[in-house]
Amino acid sequence: MKKGELVKKICTIFFVLMAILGALMIIMRGNPADSAIGDVVVTNGYDRIALDCHKYSYNDKDKSRTLDTFLPVDKAYNIPTLKYDPDDANCQLAVSYSESYNGKLSYTVYDESFNVIMPPQNALTLPVDTGKYYYIEITVNWGEDDYSVTCKYYFGLDVIKSNVQKKRI
Repeated sequence: MKKGELVKKICTIFFVLMAILGALMIIMRGNPADSAIGDVVVTNGYDRIALDCHKYSYNDKDKSRTLDTFLPVDKAYNIPTLKYDPDDANCQLAVSYSESYNGKLSYTVYDESFNVIMPPQNALTLPVDTGKYYYIEITVNWGEDDYSVTCKYYFGLDVIKSNVQKKRI
């Protein structure tokens, strides 16, 4: 085989591999709005948990496209749980966001059978029935006004009986 033919074959193989790699990268690329998704962390004053993002929809100005892969709270698995003691002054529930979100947040509270007991609201208001278990859904829009992604985050809340002794007067 001549040197020129060998170089030609090597170049052909190289360009074919580059074309295949480029096609794979185009197929596998994610949505640009996904880069705006931040982290959501919940704490009760003692424990901290990072919540998993469940992408709900991509929003383009006035249009919204719900994703087929979205898992609602009643179908999600491995939902992390926090214990909450309403009588313990140090047990304060707080939610933090790693990035700036777009628009208003929404909080929905479900009972242990996934029935809505507090419809979506702008502030997190919790029931405090001791011995009850609740699921909380946080809805966040990440991105810009023109293009954003809506994500839902879930965590469980176990309202426990207080170990804090109240002082008698």
